[in-house]
Amino acid sequence: MGDLLLAAGLALAGLLPLDQPFGRDPDTLFYALYLAGAAAVALRRRIPAAVLVLTCGSLGLLLGLGYLPGLIMGPALAGLYTAAVRGMRLWAAAGLAAVLVGAAFLPEDLVVRAVFALTWAGMLGCAVLAGEFVRARARAAGHDERLRIARELHDVLGHGMAAITVQSATALHLLGDAHPEVRQALQAIRDTSKQAMGRVRDSVFQEGESLAGIDDLLGAVRQAGLPVEVTGSPGELRPEVDHAAYRIIQEALTNTLRHAGPGASAGVRLERTARALLIDVTDDGTGGLGRAGSGIEGMKARARALGGHVRVSSATKQTGVRVSARLPLRLGRR
Repeated sequence: MGDLLLAAGLALAGLLPLDQPFGRDPDTLFYALYLAGAAAVALRRRIPAAVLVLTCGSLGLLLGLGYLPGLIMGPALAGLYTAAVRGMRLWAAAGLAAVLVGAAFLPEDLVVRAVFALTWAGMLGCAVLAGEFVRARARAAGHDERLRIARELHDVLGHGMAAITVQSATALHLLGDAHPEVRQALQAIRDTSKQAMGRVRDSVFQEGESLAGIDDLLGAVRQAGLPVEVTGSPGELRPEVDHAAYRIIQEALTNTLRHAGPGASAGVRLERTARALLIDVTDDGTGGLGRAGSGIEGMKARARALGGHVRVSSATKQTGVRVSARLPLRLGRR
């Protein structure tokens, strides 16, 4: 419906009488060519290449025949913009060239032709630039969305797979050499979960995953064999800060499950200041700092998106890892 209204508006705009010293008076040929280009705009989303040919071709022909009344470049502006948004750069360049070729044949003196050609080139070029800008913004938004989704699934499945790996390894240890069939099945579970952790790259955002559900998270971690305690209170947070805090804690504990080693324990400390939420996740394991990967990068990216930061360091000089995050409570705060 929107394109139909645009086509109708362009058709009416081109028929408006304007007093001007140049150009032939409108006649049947003018109306036929102009209205063909204006009508084509209604199909610009379905067949953008054909619409570009009709709009720019009709405008170039009108100019070459000496017609200059009204806002006759309107359909060409729409055709060029749509082509640029679709990434049809060669088509857009060809359409712009067709218009300028027509302007070169205006039955006026050289100065008048040059003035009109430069003016139309600037206006039509702006339509192409506007289309390129919209296309770039859309591609950037799509990239950001894919990146966000990838981090989400890495957090969700990575945590679950880490727990499965730890529990299956514990079961293998307790089982010893008895029941080879069961042992083989557990080994398959452990190996599959390890492989899956390395392949997790995509996810779906789940609302409601916030610090309000941290008890469930800690319960799952404890059940997987990692003692963990939490201190402090975050208070009420913006949804995006609340969700990022939950994910950072989840990823930090998942890394501890994977790398801290047997007998490790962890602690989570939350501190709210006037400007930020401070998070510390520490462990006393033996895994060291060799934990780089998409999980840590995801934590850092979440914090950066909110204007904060995440640092990973040794918990003490001898052992353990500390993940420290600072998340501003308000946008623009550092």
